Amino acid sequence: VLLRRVVLTGQRSSRFQNLMLMLVRAAFLALLALLLAAPVRTDGTVDFVGSDPLLCAVVLDESASMNYRVDGATTRLDLSRAAATDFVHQSATWPEGSALVVLTSAMPDESLPEPGNDRPALLARLGGAGLRDSAKPLGTAISAAAQVLRTAQQPVRRLVVFSDGAAAAWRDVNPAALAGIENLAVRVVTSGGQPQSNLALTSAEGPQRLQPATARIPVRAAITAEGVDTECWLTVHAAGQKLHRVGPIQVHAGSLKHVEFDLPPLPPGPHLLTFELEPADRLDFDQQRFVAVQTAEPPVVWLIGAGDTDNDLSAVIYRNLLAPEVLSAEQQRVKLLPLSGEQLAAGSGRSPSAAGKAADSDSPPVLAVVLSNADLSREAQAVLLRQLERGMTVVLAPASTSGECDWPGLRQLLSDDLPADEELSEPTSFVWKPESEFAGQSELIELSRCGVLRRLRLGELQKEVEVHAQYADERPAVVSRRRGSGRLFLLTTAPDPQWSDLGIRAAGLLSWLHLLVDEALGPPDAVADFALGEPARNSFPTLPAGGLIRVAPQGARNAKPEWIRLKNQAPEQFWPTDKAGAYALEPAGAGQLAAAYTVNWPTEESVLAPITAAKLEQALGVKDVRLESTDSASAERLGLWARLFNIRDLRKVLAVLILILFVGELLLFRRLADRRPTANATFADKADAAC
Repeated sequence: VLLRRVVLTGQRSSRFQNLMLMLVRAAFLALLALLLAAPVRTDGTVDFVGSDPLLCAVVLDESASMNYRVDGATTRLDLSRAAATDFVHQSATWPEGSALVVLTSAMPDESLPEPGNDRPALLARLGGAGLRDSAKPLGTAISAAAQVLRTAQQPVRRLVVFSDGAAAAWRDVNPAALAGIENLAVRVVTSGGQPQSNLALTSAEGPQRLQPATARIPVRAAITAEGVDTECWLTVHAAGQKLHRVGPIQVHAGSLKHVEFDLPPLPPGPHLLTFELEPADRLDFDQQRFVAVQTAEPPVVWLIGAGDTDNDLSAVIYRNLLAPEVLSAEQQRVKLLPLSGEQLAAGSGRSPSAAGKAADSDSPPVLAVVLSNADLSREAQAVLLRQLERGMTVVLAPASTSGECDWPGLRQLLSDDLPADEELSEPTSFVWKPESEFAGQSELIELSRCGVLRRLRLGELQKEVEVHAQYADERPAVVSRRRGSGRLFLLTTAPDPQWSDLGIRAAGLLSWLHLLVDEALGPPDAVADFALGEPARNSFPTLPAGGLIRVAPQGARNAKPEWIRLKNQAPEQFWPTDKAGAYALEPAGAGQLAAAYTVNWPTEESVLAPITAAKLEQALGVKDVRLESTDSASAERLGLWARLFNIRDLRKVLAVLILILFVGELLLFRRLADRRPTANATFADKADAAC
């Protein structure tokens, strides 16, 4: 009985193994038939190919945000390039007569490849993407793709863009670029859809005016954080030396943080500053900004009164504000020359005996404070008017000791009426008019808070006069008029405490005087700021009219200088702006810095906000637009399988499976053959075989 049960069990096992053998052989035949059908793997990016010949333009986004590191050294550009490579391989199965063209957003403007089916050449073009030092948004590439698609012989046109989905990359796309192209469908395939975090230095700015070499340099920067709250530091370097470090700076996610601080004084001349943000994050390019500033010798300021300025309190206050005695000459922001009207007329503003500690200067003055007690002869008036025409700023201000406040030859430019001295019963104050250039200046808030007890009441003003500030009763407080290249101001009160609090709360008055000095100094002429890729041909008066100029990148490793030929102090072609950085301009043989410029990334490149399908339709002007996403995580999980079996071609995968089934069938058949008893076997032999 026991042996019979064993035989029955063995028979059931044998039937099961025979069934498995039959299934393996059936699967073998099915896979063999499938292999003969030559299948390839497809995905959602090619389901719009159809059965007619087509021309497809593939655009690979090379904007700066594509350098976002997903993990380790893998960037979104790497993921998009891999997806585009798969797409090019799949084009082998497209209908006969189809063609493909590969474009990149950072390609040269004159480079427009011909469509074709040379897949090695197409893949080589993709492989070279991202190797350039500059990046561009998609506008140029989309326009080039439209040009190719519009002249296509194939009846079907397709545009596939491989991008990270950042809306900033589409900012320069012309909505009419694809207009009029028939049978067009667009697919945008994005990579790296995981949550993003980014710390970016979106802007850095220096003063827009010449700065005295003895004054601290005000700068400001803007920092954004995306995804997470961040604590960071900001460092400023110049000529390889650290000038300043600010931090820790708290930046909340999704917010913009403004930072303002002063740098130490720099010697006269152009200077290149590098702002660096710490710590480093997933994007490198927006951690750095470059700023060019220019400093000059301290400007000359005239203080014109009645001889000895020590006898007038207002004159003493102006002198101490502009040139404090507690500061050394190397620390003075301006070179102050106290003058009388006679000295001004006799020496045209140059009098060593009147200057006291201030040195005699041949430099033209940028500011003159003229007190009402100054004796202005016709010669003195002519000197002031001549300097005013040339660009000097003149401030008419009441003196403490004068009986009648007037400035002959100058006051008439503002009003024909003699101003009246008015004492107020109650203190008042003045405010800047909204349309004035001084309105909204934070450093001038203190000036408008000062109480005024005594003032000058002006008569009817000339029609060319501009009122900058007015009192509570709407009487003018500060007025001005342009004359030639200069400006004439009148301040209707004095810093004397019997007049106002301007001398007690002196910060506002000092800031206003410094603003006037900076305005009179004018913009720098030896530095400039350019955007990446901007066609720049600025001229620099500090350069020679012609000859060769050495353009040397500052702070860049292994950067080679470039030689540019000048014509009329400007390049014959353009200044190099294809790489972000700071550039020093040195005339051939001079060996010293004559001018400088900086090149910075556009602020928009740091914005990682994703674009939507609706915005894509609006940007491209096409209705048939599909926005798709590649799964970087699944692609990473399949990475080993893809390397081993090249799963982009299913024929290779099927061949491997057929080989595995063939080996399995042989082993299973051998096992069954060894266990099957012969025809002459006894019952005992069958029992042994079953066992």
